[in-house]
Amino acid sequence: MQFSRLTVNDLKSFYQCSYPTFDDKVFDDLISKLDLPRKRPLSQFSKGMKRQAIVAAALACRTKYILLDEAFDGLDPAMRKLIRTMIVDDIFDRGATLVVSSHNITEIGELCDKAMLLHKGEVIFAKDIDDVREGFEKVQIALPEGELDRSAIENAGVEVLSFKKLGRISTVVAKGEKADITAKLSALSPAVLELVPLTLEEIFIYEMEVRGYAVSEE
Repeated sequence: MQFSRLTVNDLKSFYQCSYPTFDDKVFDDLISKLDLPRKRPLSQFSKGMKRQAIVAAALACRTKYILLDEAFDGLDPAMRKLIRTMIVDDIFDRGATLVVSSHNITEIGELCDKAMLLHKGEVIFAKDIDDVREGFEKVQIALPEGELDRSAIENAGVEVLSFKKLGRISTVVAKGEKADITAKLSALSPAVLELVPLTLEEIFIYEMEVRGYAVSEE
């Protein structure tokens, strides 16, 4: 079957035959909310519109597990927010389990409470997202006078994963406990010492670098 030839109504019929749990009302409500044309072939849909139709069909199947692959690819920010809300509402309403495969790490952090990082067929880690964030700190630091380099921070006993300078402010990503890192950097008598949020994507990159994978910053 060539899905590109199907209309939204055809898509509905296909999933009705494939999933006994398919809910017509849920599908119709989602399609109306997304304002998708029902009689136009999917081949005439934009990439984002196709994604919307497939997500609506997936949610209408009312399965215990929902598997989504790059579900937000091709969506503009407003539609991305709407689709995310639809998915989250469905998960909480039914207690379903969502499995998301994505290269956009932000999506994982927004939708999931557990994360798995795969690289070349190898599982780098699989753990709760809160646990992923533990053990990494991002710090902005500057001395009252003079320049601060990476070696000075490492000599203070801090395990540095990344070091960048912008003017007098140095941004350091360090591995270790917050209290320990803060105490060691405070011993340098900085004029500025501030912990800043570390994104899940940054953590994924550093996890790979720690394991010897080359990750370009360019």
